Amino acid sequence: MAIDPQKNSLIIFVKHPVEGKVKTRLATTLGPATATQVYKQLLQLTHSATRPLHVSKNVYYTDEIIDQDLWSQGGYHKHYQHGQTLGQRMEAAFADQFARGYERVIIIGSDNPQLSTSDIEHAFAQLEKHEVVIGPAHDGGYYLLGLRKPLPYLFSNMPWSSQELLQETLAVLKSHDVDSTLLDWQSDIDTEEDYQKLKHLLPALDINA
Repeated sequence: MAIDPQKNSLIIFVKHPVEGKVKTRLATTLGPATATQVYKQLLQLTHSATRPLHVSKNVYYTDEIIDQDLWSQGGYHKHYQHGQTLGQRMEAAFADQFARGYERVIIIGSDNPQLSTSDIEHAFAQLEKHEVVIGPAHDGGYYLLGLRKPLPYLFSNMPWSSQELLQETLAVLKSHDVDSTLLDWQSDIDTEEDYQKLKHLLPALDINA
């Protein structure tokens, strides 16, 4: 199915790969330097998976926007994240994209080495049929969320970074009688255990990235 870039938008949440500020759970066992290198590899994978997509591609930074970085190549639009909590920042990013006229909006992070271009294309195709699309993560959260309209209740008082997030999200959707579907289960890299299982997927690091 062809994806209409005039109606479909992808949000990518990223951080700058600054030592001591990224992959802090991974850094507790591998050290901040190694954790930062891993995050740079994850950013490269996310860039490679999203660059071929024929949708509006929007990178939302937690901090300052740098004019020349990895996301300066490939047709990405750059934005700030607004809000104090993760839920507030996600809700604001969705609201921003819907306000720009997009009809189907998907958000992903930059921690998942398994996510492919075809996975995201499939998610957009599923949004043609369902109101909400979720990519469930093995840690109990989700690696992708797609909406056809703003749903603020998905971002308020949710158990972020916990094993209950996916379950609670599905329960809230059910309580509001919202049609949703799940994609294949995948894993982010947050801990050393995740890293050991998935490090074979990480690319050689481009020191110029």
